[in-house]
Amino acid sequence: MAPFLLLSLALPLVLALPLGRYWQRWTDGLVPLAALPALGPLAFPHLALPPSWPFGPRLGLDDTNPPFLLLAGLLGTAVGWYARDELAGDPGKVRFRRYWLLALAGGLGTILALDVATFGGFFLLAVLAAYGLIAYEGSPAARGAGRLYLVMALFGGVMLLEALVTVTARSGSGSWPELAAGWAGLPERNWVIGLYLAGFGIVMAVAPLHVWLPAANAHLPAAAGALLNGLLLVLGLLGWLRFLPLGGEAVGGWGAVCMVVGLLAVFYGAAWGLLQTRPGIVLAYAGIGQMGMLAILIGIGLQAPAHWPAVLTAVQGCALSFGLTVAALFLGADMAARGGRRAGWILLAPALALAGAPLTGGSLSGLLIAEAFRLAPGDWPNVLAGLRWLATTMTALLTIRFVYVSWNGNRAASPAAGCWLAWLALVGSMLVVPWLWALQQVPEAVPQLLNREWIRAGVATLLIAAVLAAAFWGSWRAEGYGLPLPLADVLSLFARGLGAWSRRLFRPGPEPRPRPPAVRRGGERLKEDPARR
Repeated sequence: MAPFLLLSLALPLVLALPLGRYWQRWTDGLVPLAALPALGPLAFPHLALPPSWPFGPRLGLDDTNPPFLLLAGLLGTAVGWYARDELAGDPGKVRFRRYWLLALAGGLGTILALDVATFGGFFLLAVLAAYGLIAYEGSPAARGAGRLYLVMALFGGVMLLEALVTVTARSGSGSWPELAAGWAGLPERNWVIGLYLAGFGIVMAVAPLHVWLPAANAHLPAAAGALLNGLLLVLGLLGWLRFLPLGGEAVGGWGAVCMVVGLLAVFYGAAWGLLQTRPGIVLAYAGIGQMGMLAILIGIGLQAPAHWPAVLTAVQGCALSFGLTVAALFLGADMAARGGRRAGWILLAPALALAGAPLTGGSLSGLLIAEAFRLAPGDWPNVLAGLRWLATTMTALLTIRFVYVSWNGNRAASPAAGCWLAWLALVGSMLVVPWLWALQQVPEAVPQLLNREWIRAGVATLLIAAVLAAAFWGSWRAEGYGLPLPLADVLSLFARGLGAWSRRLFRPGPEPRPRPPAVRRGGERLKEDPARR
């Protein structure tokens, strides 16, 4: 099965080559197949490809990356099918397809990488290719969003490079086991952990490093938004799993920081998302909240390394469910704008999954998170138990907001049959795959998901969110809750206000205006008295 490892990376790279119009016409039909070979290695979970030269890439599967590869294979196949028909008449579709394929290849290589050099190279490819997707629209606002993303991503890359140089210089090798051994006795331990958290946190869009995501989602085509929100954010999470000292010695300080920042991100994303009027931006803030929840799990893993295997299972299940769900929602918002009410009703399936409705992947994620919260040290389990219910209610409320703005968006041209099939295939995967994964990895969780008490709690949360939405229906139909706040991001507002304040502070004062000369009634000028000077 080693050829599947190479083919999963080579096929999207070959299809992205600029080899003329004839080649482009021939490869249009192969775009949906670009990610399909990535599902082959999942049949052999312990397969590894040794390097063919001393500094060659190490590719394979271990205990961490199989759910991420499953996500990338399913998402890339369905979204690639959608991308082929979404921009059928667009003159820039060839350029878009190249960036999309490069981002997919970078994501697959990042997931399959078993050493630092391979991970870094493919991660950089995915991050840089995402800029082409964000700025694809070509408008000044889209280019500005792309520049904001690129500046933040490169700043994060500098931090990651500094951390990697520090750790690899001590470990002497770039493989994951030897990299983990390099943490022992590292004098710059706290500094390196902070760099890792911030560098990968930018790509993961964890608040307050999230500013680029709402700006990017406002201009992304549906296929690009599904890939960026469903896969690129997860690559930042995978970076945390690969490089942080999880499962080793306890890092209580940074673990507490992750948990506090994650809680703030969960409630900030849900609250600020309710003020938005565009489906893509609402999904951006939903993703910020979900990444905040995963940051809490990482914080638990840093503080309680003995429970890390159980926490890792929760992180993998949540990432798999969220990636498929947010991609289905991104495509569904576009289908609702082009396919009418029929697509709008189908959109309810992924929306209910995001809200954590019973018998969905969101319910599985909620159960895994609840079990992981019990493993937190100290008094954290009691605090997190109450806050989880509040966060679930706010996420359900945000999901209702997303459905409303999707149903009331501007109508566009009807979608092609290929778009329908691709979207329905992704929705079906979102409904079935989390259950299959749970049956294999956490079979003890399935009876709990079917428990009446758990189902009743999920239904009650949805009803409370529906009652709150109905209570504020008048302002809901206008601009969110009608609060006297602009709809831009709060950090953008702060930066804008800081810039205006600095311009007023350092603006030079007005120059004195010259005094007009005095004249007599007859029009003759008077000579100025020297004593007046």
